[in-house]
Amino acid sequence: MNSSSVSKLSNLSQSNRDTSEERIFATFIGFKDYFDAEKEDKPSLRGFSHFDLSFFCSCSPSDPSQFKAVWSKRFKTAVQQHNIRNYAKHQPDWRTIQALIDLRKESRVESPSDTPSKQSGTTVSSSFLDFVRNQHQTLKGPKWILSTGTCVEDKILEFAMKCQYEHACHAMIIDVNDPSWSEYFTGDELEEISNHNNPALPKVSEKVKNHLDLFRTFDASKNPNGKVRQPGNYLST
Repeated sequence: MNSSSVSKLSNLSQSNRDTSEERIFATFIGFKDYFDAEKEDKPSLRGFSHFDLSFFCSCSPSDPSQFKAVWSKRFKTAVQQHNIRNYAKHQPDWRTIQALIDLRKESRVESPSDTPSKQSGTTVSSSFLDFVRNQHQTLKGPKWILSTGTCVEDKILEFAMKCQYEHACHAMIIDVNDPSWSEYFTGDELEEISNHNNPALPKVSEKVKNHLDLFRTFDASKNPNGKVRQPGNYLST
């Protein structure tokens, strides 16, 4: 959450509003931060949970049976408020969310630190790390092996076992812009991860190239109406 969002939440916490109202208010501040940050993929409730897992867990209802209904309603309201029409319906792994919340209740130790390396400021317990290790062991399908022979999932687990504070790595999420990963992957490996499954741009046709070439010698002062004064339709089939 950005500084303004934290400030608003802090002010609200000092008011006389009940806990459920604070949680709802905080949730919609979090949605705004997520929508502002999500530029590549369609926004989704699963994406929001990955955006800030610690925040997602702390704002979840106390009754696990209400997770899906409550969060789905919040997400629907949020996309309507922000006029977002193009979004995905991907759901979080609710069993994992519940397990993380249960572990947080056992190991929650607040820290005043707000440095990027400590992320949520919440330390993790041995039982939490055992849960992360077990989740890694139950991963299905072939692991991601880079061209150098490095296994991405194993490196994520290695970092997760050493990370003393809640971090996206505990949910098997890697952000190549996080400087922490430079200790576990080389620069070339991070670039390979970043470029994985990038969509290939279609080849530009000769007709389009010819039309674009007209603008190399285009003189706006001689064409005040903005039209290229050349005969023929270069975009016709």
